[in-house]
Amino acid sequence: MKLLTILILFLLPGLYVFPQPFSIKTSQISFENKLRPCHTVIYDATAKEVKKGWISYLKNKYSIKIKGVNIFYSRDILSAMDVRISAISEKRLNIYARVAPLSVGSELKFFISFGYDFFIGPEKYPLEFEKMQNLLREFSNTFLNSYYANEISAVLKKIKKIEKGISKKNKDIRKNVRKAKRSSGAVSNALDAKNNSLKYEIELAKNKIMLFTQNLDFLKHKQAELIVN
Repeated sequence: MKLLTILILFLLPGLYVFPQPFSIKTSQISFENKLRPCHTVIYDATAKEVKKGWISYLKNKYSIKIKGVNIFYSRDILSAMDVRISAISEKRLNIYARVAPLSVGSELKFFISFGYDFFIGPEKYPLEFEKMQNLLREFSNTFLNSYYANEISAVLKKIKKIEKGISKKNKDIRKNVRKAKRSSGAVSNALDAKNNSLKYEIELAKNKIMLFTQNLDFLKHKQAELIVN
């Protein structure tokens, strides 16, 4: 997630409304020189994270191995040919997904065919198209719940690290105060100046904690919304 973008939004109180974690829309994708019906979702997560989540989900949930990704490169289209997903149809399917990076987050387009040129859509095979949406909704909830949990954990670690730094600086200030009382005027003044610098650094650190805390609230809100999405 682009943390800076989120933090800037929080600097505009009253002007920003939390968006839904995800929204599935019917759209089209150009594939094999034709427009194909598909379901589209935009995520906060990066394209790499979504691809990894999609591959893991289909493998764990439906024992389907996705092609198009390996350790050396990632193709534009992720696919699995001649597979069966009973949650969509008893017929064998070719399933496809394209995950593309956006300026913030990524976009997933999910589409399926019954073989050559028989693509599932809202006009042809509407029932199967609706079932595709259900599968995508389930994936989105599962993936984003894990994604936001990891993001929350990462922010908490950052806050803890900053708090540890503040504690150390406060300890240094107390040491300097004690030392200043036993020192000459020049040394005492230098220690006072050092403490003023440390106090300024502490205020900056507290401001960072405030921003990270706001980001934490943002992430927790998005995760909580998954329950009712």
